[in-house]
Amino acid sequence: MTRTLRIFSLLAIYAAIGSMYSQKAAAQLVIAVDEEDLYVKYIDVNTLVVTDLFRPMDAIAAPGAGTDGPEGIAADENNRVFYWQDGDNLYRVFYDALDGGGFMTGEFIADMFCAAGPGCNGTALSSQDGLTFANGILYGVRNTDSTTGGREGIYTIDVNTGAATCIRAWADDGVTTATNVDIRDIVYNADNGLFYVYNNTSTGIGGGGAGIYSVDIDNVLACGAFAVALVAQTPDIVTLCNCTAYPPATSTCCGSVTTPDIDGMAYGNGKIYLTIDQQGPILVYDIATDTFDPNLGNPWTATEVGAGGTWAPTALIPLPVTNLGITLNSVTANSRPVILDGVIGIGDSHIHDHN
Repeated sequence: MTRTLRIFSLLAIYAAIGSMYSQKAAAQLVIAVDEEDLYVKYIDVNTLVVTDLFRPMDAIAAPGAGTDGPEGIAADENNRVFYWQDGDNLYRVFYDALDGGGFMTGEFIADMFCAAGPGCNGTALSSQDGLTFANGILYGVRNTDSTTGGREGIYTIDVNTGAATCIRAWADDGVTTATNVDIRDIVYNADNGLFYVYNNTSTGIGGGGAGIYSVDIDNVLACGAFAVALVAQTPDIVTLCNCTAYPPATSTCCGSVTTPDIDGMAYGNGKIYLTIDQQGPILVYDIATDTFDPNLGNPWTATEVGAGGTWAPTALIPLPVTNLGITLNSVTANSRPVILDGVIGIGDSHIHDHN
């Protein structure tokens, strides 16, 4: 049997697409932990609906994703790609390269190595921890200090070769030993041009303790490049783990680990999201009001070693419109469209037969 679909107006199709995906655009927060068999999650911060994006062990073409998942993840929204790393292994996953189940796929890029900057001698960056993508550049933070293998600090990373340059060592900001800071991720705020990091330890940069710090990499405040300032200290443990608002309704939702290990960060809509690698809360800090919003729950059920986060508001919105044309004949898998074939241009009438 043959069915004929005749299309007379692309305007109607554009309107339908906008209606179909308007709600999905609200999902922005991406979280991950360093387990290759756990899916990277996409959270709608308004409805708390969670969508699986990809599983590292399935998503990466040969030689595969190794034995771990993302310790850091960053979204390049313009090019619709996630960069993620496990130790010194750098990968990318494409928003629109979907497998038969509707999950994203990608590839291994390279082993990151310390190419230039303080302490760099070409060795592998085995303790690279977090990533962010800003102004066309991939940034990362390293959580282990070495005078011969790369200092603990901020790096820029070549997304094609994995070559990393240390642009700021925490030792330049008053950190005398590697135990003084525990910084696992970095985010960029395009609204004010500042970067932010989170420190887990009680000493911190310049004695500021655990909390969120701004880093003015590009000197947008004219107070000196790489100026660092404490933005907000972390709430105490009672506040962090008072999760009676989230099931199960107990006095704590931090599982067996009573101190949440904040490893991941994301920035979006004026807020910084602090993510963890275990059961417990996702913290939400509002920069404008200088307060912590109510915590978000997370889907993890066990304690892992590392976590990452990023902000990707368009990751679930497909690109059916290309060069003022539109892709037809899509099917749905994993609640997401899988584009099959067929492109027509504006003004065309098109007949597509389904056999």
